[in-house]
Amino acid sequence: LTPVQMAGSASDADAAITSALWFLHGLPHGAGLTPLTPLPVGTNLMTLRVSDALGRIATDDVTIRITDTTPPFISATASPATIWPPDRQYVPVTLGWAASDRCSPITITARAWSSDPDGGNGSTGDVMAGSVVSSDANPVVSFTPGVTPLFVRAERDGSTANGRTYRIEFTATDSHGNRWVTSA
Repeated sequence: LTPVQMAGSASDADAAITSALWFLHGLPHGAGLTPLTPLPVGTNLMTLRVSDALGRIATDDVTIRITDTTPPFISATASPATIWPPDRQYVPVTLGWAASDRCSPITITARAWSSDPDGGNGSTGDVMAGSVVSSDANPVVSFTPGVTPLFVRAERDGSTANGRTYRIEFTATDSHGNRWVTSA
């Protein structure tokens, strides 16, 4: 919900204004001419109804559109941080993540890939997520964390001093299309 400062006004030449009530889609949602009121994402029909001392009522409508432009937040971890020995076996990767959004549910997706070309040392499939295995034609594997298990091959080609690294990228997307990406 987004706090919105309402800015109503009312005057009556014959009698004093005795009440001012706000309604959101016909339901009571605030009192006074200028309340701070929470509104949900989307189009909101607000109606101000004022009454005077003689019992006369006047109303006015205003449409307020609240748009979600803030991306969700996600942080992620992967374990183990180091794989040894490089025996060409698949090693399970434990993933951890935390995600939140102010306005809507979020979907978490992930992709993983190796710093070395797939198929180094005569092997294929450096990254495996469920039944999907990476290849030279498809070096990045996409998967749903927490649903699909992730495995990486304990291997290095020896051409770099730091050895092989794997990158796991998490994307959090809210129902309004806002995205946040982080890596583990």
